[in-house]
Amino acid sequence: MEARTNSKDSSPTSSMAAAQIVQSALRKDVTVAELGHLAQSDASFALRVLKLVNSAAFRRATEVTDVPQAVSLLGTRGMRNLALSLVVTDLAPPSENGEKILGNCLRRGIAAKEIAVALNQKEPDRFFMIGLFLEVGILMSSSEELDNYAKIASHPSSERALLEQAAGLTPHSEQGAKIAAEYQLPEEAVSAISGHHDDSLPEEKTAAVAWLAERIAGLFESGEVTQQQLVINEAAEKLGVPQEKIGEIMQAIPDLVSTMAGAFERNIGDQPSVDKLIVDAAKELAEMNLHYEKMVQTLKSLLAEKEVLTKKLQEANEKLARLARNDALTKLPNKRAFDLEFARDIARAQRDKTWLSLAILDIDFFKKFNDTWGHKVGDKVLKMIGIILPKVLRKGDFAARYGGEEFVVLMPNTNPEGALIAAERLRKVIEKTTLSNNNNPLKVTASFGVASINTPGGEKIDQEIFECADAALYRAKAAGRNQVIVDELKAQNTE
Repeated sequence: MEARTNSKDSSPTSSMAAAQIVQSALRKDVTVAELGHLAQSDASFALRVLKLVNSAAFRRATEVTDVPQAVSLLGTRGMRNLALSLVVTDLAPPSENGEKILGNCLRRGIAAKEIAVALNQKEPDRFFMIGLFLEVGILMSSSEELDNYAKIASHPSSERALLEQAAGLTPHSEQGAKIAAEYQLPEEAVSAISGHHDDSLPEEKTAAVAWLAERIAGLFESGEVTQQQLVINEAAEKLGVPQEKIGEIMQAIPDLVSTMAGAFERNIGDQPSVDKLIVDAAKELAEMNLHYEKMVQTLKSLLAEKEVLTKKLQEANEKLARLARNDALTKLPNKRAFDLEFARDIARAQRDKTWLSLAILDIDFFKKFNDTWGHKVGDKVLKMIGIILPKVLRKGDFAARYGGEEFVVLMPNTNPEGALIAAERLRKVIEKTTLSNNNNPLKVTASFGVASINTPGGEKIDQEIFECADAALYRAKAAGRNQVIVDELKAQNTE
C-alpha cells in the first residue's frame, strides 16, 4: 500500500512519515524515542498526531501538548496503530464519494473501539484499527473504481459482498484481510476482518467485536433500523455487552465519527442520529407498503435474473438445435437428423430383434419442373411432399428430406410386406395430389426403393441397407417410375 498525497497538501510527507512509523514499529528493537523522532521529523505529521490524540475519540483526560508526550502515552503499538490509521484514511479520495466511503470506515473503527471499551479490553485503540480495516478493501479499490465502489457502499452493508460478486469484484472482506496480513496485523485481527460478514456471531472475542461493529455501523447504512437493532441486541447479549451500553454506543457514534473525521482533517458531512434514522425508516416503510414484496425480493431478483437469462439462453440453444436439424424449405428433419435417427433405430432393432425398413423416394422428373416452370414451382413441389409425408405416415415412422428431391422414411418394427403397403399408400397420395400453378394444375409422382432387414448385425449395416434401398429406387426409375420396389434379398431374415 503506497502513501497517498494529503488532500490539503501537495506533498506526501505526512503519509510518508506515517508509513515509516508503521514499518519501524514492526522491529523488535525499535524504541519509543525513535518513533518520537520520526513523528517530529515532519511538522505537518506531528500536528496531525497531536490533533488525533487530543480528539474526543481518544478520550484523554488531559490535553497532550507535545509529540514526545503523545508518543509516550501511546507506546510503540499505539503509535503504529495511529500511523496506520493515517495511512489508511489518506487512501480515501478527496471527493463526495471518497468521504462517504471514509465515513463508513471510521464508523466501523469507532464502533469496534467502543465495544472493546465496554468489554474492558486492553488497548482498545487496536480494535479501532481492526474496525477501520473492515472496509479497507473498498477504500483501497475506490482510488481506481470510485464510482463502482461508491454505488456498492451506498447499499445496505449486508448486501455489499453479494453485489461485489455480481460485479465480478473481489469481496472487500477478502481484500481487507490480505492488506491486514501485509501490514503484519495479528492473525486474530486478520481472521476477524476476513469473517466480519459471516452469518453468525463468531466465538473468538476479537472476531465477535468486529462482527458486531459491522452490524452497528450497518445500522446507519441499511435503512432497516428496527431489524438491525434486533440483530445488534441479540449479538451484544451473547457477547456480554449490556443493552443500555449498546444503546449509548449507537447514540454516540454519529458525533464520534464527525469528530474523528475532523481529527483526520476530513469533512464527511452531517451524520444522522439513531432517532432520525428510526423516523426516516418509518416514513420509508409507509411509502413501501404498496411495493413491499418487490423490496423484499430485490436481492433475490438479482440472482433470479441470472436464472432467467440462463433459461432464455437454453431456449435459444434449443431453437438453434431445431433449426440445425430441420430443413428450412419443407420443415422436415434434414439429413443430419436422419443420420442420428437411423443410428438409433438400427441399435433398437438389434436390441429388440425386430424388423427395420427404409424407404427412399425420389420425385419423378423433378428437373423438368424446375426447367419448365422455374425453381419457385420446384420449391412448391418439395413443400407439398413435406406436408404429405407426416400426414400419411404412421405414428412412429420418421420422414426426412435427404437432399435435393430425395426423401427418406424410416419404418421401425415393419417387415417387407408392411413397408410395401406403407410406401404404396404414400405413392398413391402423392399421385392423386394436384399442385396448383396459375390455374394450370400439375401432377406429381414419386418412385420408391425399399429395403428391410431383421436383427441386423455388423458395423456397416446402415450403409448396406441404405445402398439396398437406393438400388431398389434405381430399379423403380428404370422400370418406368411412379412405383415401389422392395429389395428382395434384404427382405430376408438374416438370422
